[in-house]
Amino acid sequence: MEFEPNIADFNNDKFNDITFISATAVRGSNEVRRLFIYNNQKQELVSIVNSHDYPNMLYNNKLNCIDAFMIHGSATTVFAKLSGDSLKTFATVQNSEEYHTINLIDKNGNERTLYKVKSKGVFIRHKSFKPLIEYEFNPFD
Repeated sequence: MEFEPNIADFNNDKFNDITFISATAVRGSNEVRRLFIYNNQKQELVSIVNSHDYPNMLYNNKLNCIDAFMIHGSATTVFAKLSGDSLKTFATVQNSEEYHTINLIDKNGNERTLYKVKSKGVFIRHKSFKPLIEYEFNPFD
């Protein structure tokens, strides 16, 4: 496993942040990265303590958040916001062969199903959940 740093803006503050590979899971399908957000006021990098829980993460400019793509028996897109030194999930799209199930997660961690739609495939990454929109390109390119 190589370090492979990625320098990009993960919180839309116009300052570069950094991630590096810290682990892989599910036979290499889930790239786990450690995320450090640059705090311009303190001029330091802030370690996001739970970033390892969000594999294949990207900054999502459509929703101004971070999304992750979890590959398991199927796949789930997770949408999260930065909160201090952590990521907090606020929505997910869980894929199955039958449905895409869109869930909202409140500030207390309670999950409720918003809606379901007929599945277009199991391994689809979504960039929006309301309305449901797929990435039009491979976000890993």
